[in-house]
Order: sequence, then C-alpha cells, then structure tokens
Amino acid sequence: MTARRPKPSDLPGWPRGLSAELAAAYVGVSVNTFLDQVEKGVWPKPKRIKGGLAANDDGKTRGGRLIWDRAEIDARFDDLSGFAQRRRTKGMIERAKQWADS
Repeated sequence: MTARRPKPSDLPGWPRGLSAELAAAYVGVSVNTFLDQVEKGVWPKPKRIKGGLAANDDGKTRGGRLIWDRAEIDARFDDLSGFAQRRRTKGMIERAKQWADS
C-alpha cells in the first residue's frame, strides 16, 4: 500500500522544519521526486536533528531525524525562479536612482 502524500490543505500550517513528506508537498512534487532532486542538488540537503538539537553530520552520526529548513527551500525556489535575481536588480536600480537624485 502506498502512503498518501499530504495535501497542503491537510497541513496545520507550514512549520520551519519539514519532513521529507512535508517538504515534497511544499514544493509540489512526490517524495521520491523530491529526494531525487535533493541528491541532484536542486533542493538543499536536510539537517539531522537528534535529541532536539542539530547534530554534526560527520558520517558517524546515527539516528535522529532529517528535516529540511523551509527558509532554505524558499531561498532556493527564489533562485530557481529568478525572483532572487530580479529582487537584487531592482534594489540596485533603486539605489542608483537615489544616488543620482542626491
């Protein structure tokens, strides 16, 4: 039996730390697609949470829980969509106008 992917309407709001299932739903793809894209560098790698605190992922750490930082996913989505570049360009234009007006 295949687990049902959570729909955004099923969620109680978007927490800062997302499981693989929630992170996949957040970006609108299946869990398998999301994990494949993480391996390919499309999305950021998860953080390992152990005992409520982030543990160093030195290859020796076992156990814990993997979570994705929603802010990192948002920043990566901005990069992928070109939004981040447009925002930087707009800011540079506004600063140039201010400099020219002064």
